[in-house]
This record gives sequence, structure tokens and C-alpha cells, in this order.
Amino acid sequence: MTHQNTNPPRRPLPDRIAIFWHIDDVKEVRPDLSDDQARQVLQAAKRSHDAVLGLSYPTLSAWCDTLFGAAPEYAKANGEDGGEA
Repeated sequence: MTHQNTNPPRRPLPDRIAIFWHIDDVKEVRPDLSDDQARQVLQAAKRSHDAVLGLSYPTLSAWCDTLFGAAPEYAKANGEDGGEA
């Protein structure tokens, strides 16, 4: 008895892929940022994208810090909030 494949033929794999990041991803690492600030972070990450390093939550976090300073809870814990250390 010969087995017949009843599954429809598979489409060929695409020649490219796209990975999407959203402002909610930025706000996951920095909830203190506004939507506009999160958009700025995404654009900075896009402009400087390195195909070897890729894009990750630590990369987004670094861009947040570069553009807007350390997260408030980090800055306060490390005496960077302008108050007494």
C-alpha cells in the first residue's frame, strides 16, 4: 500500500523576515518613559542597528539610558538623583 500525502503543498520559505519591536517593549524596560520617548528609543536603535549584535532588551535599555539618563529607581539607588548620597 502506497502512502499518499493528503496535506496541501507547502509554500516556499520567504526570502526575508522582519522582526517588530513596539513602544510597549521599550516601556517594559523603562516604564517611566512616555510613548514619544519610547518612539525615540526605537528610532535610535533602528539607526544604529548592528546585524552582528542584533536588538535585544538590554540594547533597548542602553538606548533609554543614553537618551534619557538612568532609570529613576537606578539613579536614586546610586545617588544620582541630585540628593544627598
